[in-house]
Amino acid sequence: MSIEDYKLIEHLHVAVRRSFDKAGLCDAPQGVRDNLEILLRKLGQIRAFENESSPRRIGIFGPPNRGKSTLLNELLGAKILTTSPIPMTRTVIEAHSVPQASLEAPWHVEVIDDDDFIRPFEHSSAEEVAATVQQYGSHRNGASEVRKIIVRSAFGESKLMKQNGILIDTPGAEVAFSQADGDRSEDTRRAVEMLKEVHVVLFCVRADQVGSESERAFYQHHMRLLDPINIVNFKDTSTDEPMLLRETVKNYGFKRDRIHLVSSRDAQKATNKKEKEASGVPSLEDAILRELARLTPHDGFFSCMNDFGSVLKNQAQANVDLLPEKVHLNRFIRAAESIGSRESEIAVERIKHIISSYQ
Repeated sequence: MSIEDYKLIEHLHVAVRRSFDKAGLCDAPQGVRDNLEILLRKLGQIRAFENESSPRRIGIFGPPNRGKSTLLNELLGAKILTTSPIPMTRTVIEAHSVPQASLEAPWHVEVIDDDDFIRPFEHSSAEEVAATVQQYGSHRNGASEVRKIIVRSAFGESKLMKQNGILIDTPGAEVAFSQADGDRSEDTRRAVEMLKEVHVVLFCVRADQVGSESERAFYQHHMRLLDPINIVNFKDTSTDEPMLLRETVKNYGFKRDRIHLVSSRDAQKATNKKEKEASGVPSLEDAILRELARLTPHDGFFSCMNDFGSVLKNQAQANVDLLPEKVHLNRFIRAAESIGSRESEIAVERIKHIISSYQ
């Protein structure tokens, strides 16, 4: 990241932080504080990237049997993750895109145990990779010492991997296990730890099991402030998608514009582009790509600036003063003006108009 880009993000980050502090002091609504906290996290992520080519980690979370692995196989364009009605994934599995020329075989797999001992494998097919993943990463085979499995390939069919994304499949996780054995509780701990390392968070629930108390608790305790893309899988089990959307919003508190209805199994069975699009998976893929773009300094700055403006505007209408001090406002406005594009002019004019509404 250039010094100019870093300063751009830094000035906006400081301004949002000052508004967040004021929101706490004036007892602003919890939703307002949540939105500002989400912005702070996003700006912090952008500042943390050394350059625009730094890998972006995309993690999928949710309880067992939500079709997470099947969905990731579709996003990867290769069936390398174990899918089964029985919860299988007990180990964090990461898919990394690397140039094919850097590999001795089409697929390179590293099985890493809790002592950081690495067992390397070279495979010629996705089927061989899937067998290794099942052997070392499943409940069924009890490989309790395995901490992580890394799969490296070119992933030529995946748009996300071409954007230097790292796709992560986590252990199935729920928090409300009053009768859980230690095995599943450990899965929950591992999944929650992964949240700290992920840049784009996907939260997956089932269309035919909307309203699970444990899912709701997991979302409220661990996911809400990460502003995840919320996936309702198995939409093919519903005949009324508008009703499904309403029920999902009601039961979990998801933001409507952050919900994607998909059917990973319909995508898996699709034989043409029309059937694939009807599954909802391509639309989800596009949403993830937009999220990745917002982690770049330019797109991230304008996305966060617009979101910040919306918070300020809504609170001005409610007569709640969340404006940061003038010195911080002026710094990030001048930084935006220095870009000199039509986009920056529009964004600055909008912010100035919102500021004037406080006066």
